[in-house]
Amino acid sequence: MLLIDPQFGAHGLGLVEPLIPGARTWPASTVNSIMALVQAEDALTGIRAETAPARTMVARAAGCNTAARLLTDGIAARVLLIDPVSTSTADDGFGRASRVDRHFFERLAEAKKTAPDPSDAAVLMDPLFKRGRLPEAAYELAARGLSRRPEIRARLEASLRAVEELRQPYDERRWPPAAVEPDFDWLTNLREQPSGSATVWLSHDAEGHPPAAQRDYLATALPAVDVVAQPWEEYDFMADPAPLAAALRNWLAG
Repeated sequence: MLLIDPQFGAHGLGLVEPLIPGARTWPASTVNSIMALVQAEDALTGIRAETAPARTMVARAAGCNTAARLLTDGIAARVLLIDPVSTSTADDGFGRASRVDRHFFERLAEAKKTAPDPSDAAVLMDPLFKRGRLPEAAYELAARGLSRRPEIRARLEASLRAVEELRQPYDERRWPPAAVEPDFDWLTNLREQPSGSATVWLSHDAEGHPPAAQRDYLATALPAVDVVAQPWEEYDFMADPAPLAAALRNWLAG
C-alpha cells in the first residue's frame, strides 16, 4: 500500500506507516512551490515512473488528486481519499458544501468584528516572503490556523518547518495560477469509477465542525463511491496516529 501526502510525506500521513504492515510512504514533494497542486503533480510524475507501483493507495489533501488520477490511469486498483480539498476540484457544488460545513459566512462576519492581532499582521509583512522564504514565526501562525489543540499545533509546526524549508526559496513564477485541469480533478476522476474502487473519508474541521454537507453532496455526486464522515478532526493523527492506522487496517481488510 502506498501512502501519498505530497505536502507532508513522512511527517504527515507517513506517521501511520510503521503501524501498517506493507505500507510505504511517498516522500514529500521538494518542488520550489508552496502550491498544493504543484506538489501533487510532482508526486504523480514520480509514481507514474515507478516500474512496479502499488495497486492500493491512500492519499490525503491534494494527494487525493494524485491517487484519483492513478486510479483513472489503471495504475491503482483501489484508492482511499482522506479529506480531498475543495479548491482542488472545479466542482462548484463541493466547494459550496465545504463552505457550509466550515461555517464560512459566520466566520467571515465574526472576523469583521474582531481586530486582527498586530503580531500576526507583522509576520505576513515580513520581507522574507518577497525572497521566497517563510519567516520563523510563520510556521506557528500557520499551525494555529489548522488546529485549536496545542499538542497538534506543536506537531504541525514542526512538520511544516521540516517540509517547507526544503522547498525554499519558492519560485512561483514557474507555476502560474491556473484552473484545476479536468484530468487532474479528483472529483471528476471519481465519477466514472466502478463501485468498490474508491472510498472517501471526511474529517471534522479545525473547530470540530462535522463534514455533513460535504458527505451528503459527495454521496449524491458519486453514488459508486463509499463516502464516510469520520469522528476525528483532520490533523488528530499527527498527535496520535493509532486511531487512523486502525481504521486503515479495517479498510484494507474490507
